[in-house]
Amino acid sequence: MTALTRRQLAAAAAVLVGVALAAGVGVGGAGLTRLGSSRAPSDDGAGGRLATLGRQPVDDAGRPARPLTYAEGRVLHLGDRSVATGKDMLSLDVVDGGAAFTTLDGGIWFTDGSKPVLVGITTQGLVHEGTVAWGPGGRPEDWVVSDNAGSHFAWFEFPIGDRPELVVYDARTHEGVARVPVDVKPGCERCLQIVSVGDRAVYWTNSLWRGLGSLGEGRDSPRPFRHEYAERQTDPGQTAHASPGQTTQVPLGTLRADLLGQARMLVVGDSLRLGRLTDGIGQEFAVDGGHLTRARDALQVFDPRTGRRLEFRAPARYGYGIVERLRLFQWLDDDRFALLDATGWNAGDLAGEELLVCRISSTRCTIAVQRPAASGSPVVPELATPGAVRALVRATRR
Repeated sequence: MTALTRRQLAAAAAVLVGVALAAGVGVGGAGLTRLGSSRAPSDDGAGGRLATLGRQPVDDAGRPARPLTYAEGRVLHLGDRSVATGKDMLSLDVVDGGAAFTTLDGGIWFTDGSKPVLVGITTQGLVHEGTVAWGPGGRPEDWVVSDNAGSHFAWFEFPIGDRPELVVYDARTHEGVARVPVDVKPGCERCLQIVSVGDRAVYWTNSLWRGLGSLGEGRDSPRPFRHEYAERQTDPGQTAHASPGQTTQVPLGTLRADLLGQARMLVVGDSLRLGRLTDGIGQEFAVDGGHLTRARDALQVFDPRTGRRLEFRAPARYGYGIVERLRLFQWLDDDRFALLDATGWNAGDLAGEELLVCRISSTRCTIAVQRPAASGSPVVPELATPGAVRALVRATRR
């Protein structure tokens, strides 16, 4: 997901602050940590890599469908498979073939359904007198970035006394594919953001990021940086290595074209042409009159591939009353996305959130996971939840 959308999740701050303070832990800084089925966990760490998720269905483009992913406590659910991680997961990011999660010590872990593997380290959270202070890498929600399709994810590392480095990892091959030194503008340290991580290239910016704009917008500023991954090469008698990739600064339209080619995007606005192009993550919907509609500002939602305006039938249980705060947190494939029902947060009900799946082709949403209140609040990809803050609280007490 893009860094811009992550920052738009600050609307959940009031709820999460209450959870953190009630637990006796402060969260330092200007914003809150986004810390992205009651089934028996599996301690099985054996098995092959991607094969551990079994034979996965594919979408029309031949990409593997992603399993519905969320965490409860220290157990990570990847569809029907549950992984006992032994870790307090502060954030989640999904890629084709598995999921990455972060821990308080700056650890970046990956699992494909087998035992989690540490794949990287960024700046850690430091606990002092009940407050967590975050380093130049920001909070855990900013540590790892992945797109709605593809097997790559990326993060920043901060060598002492040296330039930050952008690291890209391929979950399919289980190896790094890029390590790129990046420049930080003086006085704009927090402007450094990973914008998109595709299967061919990674995009980032060191300027204030204002998003992708609209399909009908011609502006090319700011111009993001694009690093195209190098081809893996093997010399006779030597191990595989990566030759240097190419880094260029490109027009914003280049990034928009790349993302539109991946599908799993939405346009939100008064029209297809003037609406804002977004990956949809964090998009908030409401149920009104039995239909799922764009919440609050009453803007419309379009499929940029077909130009079709999207409106979904809600599950019958939702009736014809108004249900707010259904938040998109994951695309499963080109046709399906998942929502978290966070309506109870308005009334202080911070547990038992249900997970829904909506299908574009049938314009219907169904309840995928009914979660009892006793199961607590989950950690889901890309969204700030009370469960994520509770994970942070647990981590600071260990």
